Amino acid sequence: LPPGRPAPVVVRASGEAAASLIDERHQLSRLAFADPLTVDAGAAKPRQALTAIAGEGVEVYLPLEGVIDLEAEVTRLEKELQQVERELRQTRGKLDSPGFIQKAPPEIVSREQARFEERLSRQGILRERLRDLAM
Repeated sequence: LPPGRPAPVVVRASGEAAASLIDERHQLSRLAFADPLTVDAGAAKPRQALTAIAGEGVEVYLPLEGVIDLEAEVTRLEKELQQVERELRQTRGKLDSPGFIQKAPPEIVSREQARFEERLSRQGILRERLRDLAM
């Protein structure tokens, strides 16, 4: 989102967490540029929204419809996913190569394994975001 641009935010929380959020709604709204800021124990995840876990029993939803160009965001995420998948194939190719594993220093092999795991995690995040936007 562009900095300083207000966006609707929905928070699903109950009990003390909800009471605290409601008490501080004005401040949170100003700090997060949340307009409107809704706190509701029974809130359902809005369509085409990003989700964040803000604590035990507290989920924050950022509905994107009308806030950003969803088509452009989907295109950007798909392009990034394709790049990550290319990098995954390259890294997997290295790690599956017996010559690489035998000849490369252990720290290089470890670094490539860490890169693979990092890219695999990124792939999952990108797929989840695309799923969220497709809903």
